[in-house]
Amino acid sequence: MSDATAGRHVLLLTVDNKPGVLSRITGLFTRRGYNIESLITGPTEDGAVYHITVTMLGTADEVALLARQLARIMEVITIRTDLDKTKLYAVSERLLLKIRRPTGELPLPAGARVVASGDGAVAVEITGSEGELAAARDALAPYGILETLHSGAMLLPLD
Repeated sequence: MSDATAGRHVLLLTVDNKPGVLSRITGLFTRRGYNIESLITGPTEDGAVYHITVTMLGTADEVALLARQLARIMEVITIRTDLDKTKLYAVSERLLLKIRRPTGELPLPAGARVVASGDGAVAVEITGSEGELAAARDALAPYGILETLHSGAMLLPLD
């Protein structure tokens, strides 16, 4: 059975920390005609191994095919996707907003905190699900959002 409905999917790759591995991975997306919505890289508890988290739009079949193709890259150790609904995952995103400094107090939505403050603006960090970030952004919009930085999804398998 194929799933022809395109949706947002997250892939978590564990890779050897070697020069050029990120280029080979993103090159595969480019050659296959897939757009990367977000990309997060960082070290694991072992400095020789990195995590690469990729958020993309595609069907379940496209994500499964891309995962098989990524597995052929020598430096890729493991690939996990959000397609396996039998696994439990923690999924979180981070949003930084630069908001025009209000004359009074800035009421912060749940999960938000001020991380920096200047004369004309404050930086607010919100961590949570895609829906929680959208609700917080909507709640803060009347105060004047000057700039937005969005990390994209991070996927942490709990198995």
